[in-house]
Amino acid sequence: TTNRGSVVPLKWILTDFGGTPISDLSSLTLLQAIPNATCTGAPSGTPVVLYAPTSGAAGGSTFRFSSPQFIFNWDTSTTIGSAAGCFTVVMQLDDGSAPKALTIKFQ
Repeated sequence: TTNRGSVVPLKWILTDFGGTPISDLSSLTLLQAIPNATCTGAPSGTPVVLYAPTSGAAGGSTFRFSSPQFIFNWDTSTTIGSAAGCFTVVMQLDDGSAPKALTIKFQ
């Protein structure tokens, strides 16, 4: 559970087939948060784009690579406001793999 209106750090590591860290920010093609009323299962609401290469990070959020990981500091105060409940964060990478998802509960 996370406090709404706070900055939520999302961190991940990507590696190539040989285990070498990938540092190219363009490997992330879309990061979005989708309301998830039940906090389980598939989200069902209007997605909020948190990051796209063409528009950058939304609101006061930031996205960077700091070896060996990517760090997205999600400023929830400017992207979801004071909404309580759950959001499923969906990440799409440029490698054609299925989107990755994580559900976060806000109080």
